[in-house]
Amino acid sequence: MPKRTDALSLAHQDVRDLENKILRLEQPFREEVARLQSERDQAVAKFDRLKRENDAARAALDAIIDYLGVLAWCSPQEIADPLAEFIGGPVDVDPCSNDRSVILAHVKYYSGGLILPWMRDTRQGTVYQNDPYSQAATWTAKMLYEIRLGHVTELVRLSMMSTSTEWWSDMCNKPRRNPRVLGLKRLYFRPDPDFVSKAAPKTKKSNDRMTCRFEPALTYIGPREKQFTKAFAHLTRWATWGR
Repeated sequence: MPKRTDALSLAHQDVRDLENKILRLEQPFREEVARLQSERDQAVAKFDRLKRENDAARAALDAIIDYLGVLAWCSPQEIADPLAEFIGGPVDVDPCSNDRSVILAHVKYYSGGLILPWMRDTRQGTVYQNDPYSQAATWTAKMLYEIRLGHVTELVRLSMMSTSTEWWSDMCNKPRRNPRVLGLKRLYFRPDPDFVSKAAPKTKKSNDRMTCRFEPALTYIGPREKQFTKAFAHLTRWATWGR
């Protein structure tokens, strides 16, 4: 009996030794797993932080683009004067106006230009359009809709030259009349004073005008193409037809 007890004790000790050996062998692997899990958690946290920063940067950039597209780029006097001479006074409707606009118009929409009809006292008439360039496609669709309804007899649109876009193709190809397109020299737009005071040097020139960084175009849809081309000849680099 003592011999069997001794054998059991020895066997039990062997088991404990093996368990301890297994624990010693497992310990480095457990530590490595814990280290990798920690690195994974740090990587996830870093990814989430960078994603939040990227989203914030995109939102800020979109806000700046909208701000420049909607607020800063008012038509300059060098467009307003020949426009008034060509029309013979104020245009009937300016659907993209604001309280700083120098464009003469009987009806000015400071907002709602995409919803309200482009008409003066229920009469069809002339329209000048200098819409936010970041929303050119939407405004093109509205322009074509108003022309199709017969609300517009003549339309002059100031836009960026963007011949590869779908909205440009629609503007040139969908109206019944073939649009007259003038490629203009670089214009000095009238900026929003609040934008200038924050983003531009306080010089005499920066306080009243801001040069565009794209090639502007003036498009006319109406029956007086020759008179239109002549009225803006001093600003024109080249002239062509929409189609």
